[in-house]
Amino acid sequence: MIDTLKRVDEIESSEERLSILTSVVEEIKKGEAFPEKEIIETVLNLFKDKNELIRIKATEISEFLKDEMIIDKLIERMAEDESYFVRGFAAKALGSIGNIKARPELEKAVFDKEGFVVSFAGQALKAINMKLSFSSKLDMLRMKVRENQKW
Repeated sequence: MIDTLKRVDEIESSEERLSILTSVVEEIKKGEAFPEKEIIETVLNLFKDKNELIRIKATEISEFLKDEMIIDKLIERMAEDESYFVRGFAAKALGSIGNIKARPELEKAVFDKEGFVVSFAGQALKAINMKLSFSSKLDMLRMKVRENQKW
């Protein structure tokens, strides 16, 4: 999978590239292990593709990556991509990743002119807010446990 993904830039046919990327997404969704660091550069390059379907596949793969460069690129694509599909799927990926860094841009994206983007940005904000709420409650619980252990 990784070798194929790394060579996807060498393939001229958009249809063939899209087919390969679809296969990669399916393998990742099945739980196939992959070395995240090895594919980051390739995925970042996919966001530059003229074909919006290729850029959408890049957002799908990105859902499984936690790298800061990927998060930055998703935020950029959500704010600037000409395709509202790419902007919406970038928001969806940011929600799946759940990094708080995306929150300010997601808050802006809920005012996008396209409902598709607004919907995914809203869902992503809910996911991040739930994660934050759970984290703060977990922190409070840990604090109480530590206090009880002192006695």
